[in-house]
Amino acid sequence: MELGWCVENTFQLRNLPFSSTQPLFSETDWVFQNRLTFPSASEQYQVYLECGNLGQWTPTIFCLAELKAQKNHSGALVSTELKDFKELDGYFLWKSYPAIFDSQVRALLRTSYYRKAWIALPRLRKKQELNYTLKAIETIMDDLNSQRNPFDRYPKVGVKVDSLIALKHIEDFLLADFLIFDWDSLTSQLLGINHSYQMLLSYLSEMDQELETFLHWLEPIPFNDKWCGFISRFPAKSWRGLGSLPWEAYFQRRRPEIE
Repeated sequence: MELGWCVENTFQLRNLPFSSTQPLFSETDWVFQNRLTFPSASEQYQVYLECGNLGQWTPTIFCLAELKAQKNHSGALVSTELKDFKELDGYFLWKSYPAIFDSQVRALLRTSYYRKAWIALPRLRKKQELNYTLKAIETIMDDLNSQRNPFDRYPKVGVKVDSLIALKHIEDFLLADFLIFDWDSLTSQLLGINHSYQMLLSYLSEMDQELETFLHWLEPIPFNDKWCGFISRFPAKSWRGLGSLPWEAYFQRRRPEIE
């Protein structure tokens, strides 16, 4: 199992304890934050290409934007194209705005032509959502081809498993090229607790039954044939049997200084 890093903002990106031999999982919300307009596909391409330089031999996995309104809006996108953004708490940008999805996928397909860049789809709950999204990506590829733009014709498109509904029906998502499990988020949902380091830490050593439930839900996955990784603030050994599965990579989520 390779040790990688999960990047959630530009500060973490600039301060990675990172080598080019380690995989990287990057959220992309930061590409859209603190702006007056949405970044174009070309502008995003330059950003993703630069990030792709970080991992020369291992994948850089880009998760499509999940931007949503927060209680304080200091980091939120301020856009003339989305004036009601602050009222959209709980709506995920890539699913709610097709133009954003289109621009991100175009940029990432072009990036993966030159770098080992993979695309992760977050917040999926049903098999139909995955099928619809894969068809939408094929449509974008056809358009790029008609424009004679260089792009990856065989992109790696996977699923970031971050909802209990998806985890319980994981067999519905085996069509994806890879799976990334956010165990911090999944655990907080299962226990109904806050998604914070201290709260998760206080429960982790006592949740044997919950970990057995996770293991049961993972049984349909053919680990020998499917690239699977996980994200957590806690090392693999903290997850006991769950952490000892044949994962390809563990992406360490950096612990905030203050939560």
